[in-house]
Amino acid sequence: MQFCTEYFFRLSNPTASILAIFALSSCAPMGPSRPPEPIDQARLEAQRRAATEADFNWWEAQRVQGSPSIVVDLSDQAAYIYKAGKIVGRTRIASGTPSHPTPVGKYKITEKIVDKRSSHYGWMYDRNENVVNYDADLRKDPIPPGGRYEGADMPYWMRLTNTGIGMHAGFIPDPGKPASHGCIRIAKPMAERIFSEVNVGTPVRVQR
Repeated sequence: MQFCTEYFFRLSNPTASILAIFALSSCAPMGPSRPPEPIDQARLEAQRRAATEADFNWWEAQRVQGSPSIVVDLSDQAAYIYKAGKIVGRTRIASGTPSHPTPVGKYKITEKIVDKRSSHYGWMYDRNENVVNYDADLRKDPIPPGGRYEGADMPYWMRLTNTGIGMHAGFIPDPGKPASHGCIRIAKPMAERIFSEVNVGTPVRVQR
């Protein structure tokens, strides 16, 4: 609740109390703040069509109420975030390479982990802590004697399949270029935003 200092000053002077009525008009309004203006969907759709590599990422999901959903377009190498049927975010991705393609289909997020490491892909170290394999597959590459395996870092992990496919923050060598082992990599700032918005059960559609 906000009060007007001018109002109380006038009331303390009996000869000028009538001025309190006018002083009230200068007081800040009480009650809840005005809700944000509705999102301009037409403008955002125009931005999407005209986007260049430099300005492709944007995010306005916090201004729209509703349950989120995600569409991953492998042809565009982009992910689009929707709420209440409106596009509220967009980001470049790096999907799987031809030898490790990202599967298309309809999924739901089944797991969220902030700090996740791959149980399949990573680095192999020898007994002297030298990296001997930068692209190791634990399922087929043996750990060197006395060495160790370290799974690749996959922060803001959002699982889609029970075979290890999901969305997570990761390096994108060229925006829009497939580069992963099948997962959907997203630049870390956008991955963090998406992670904070979605829940277990959020629908994700992967299409070509």
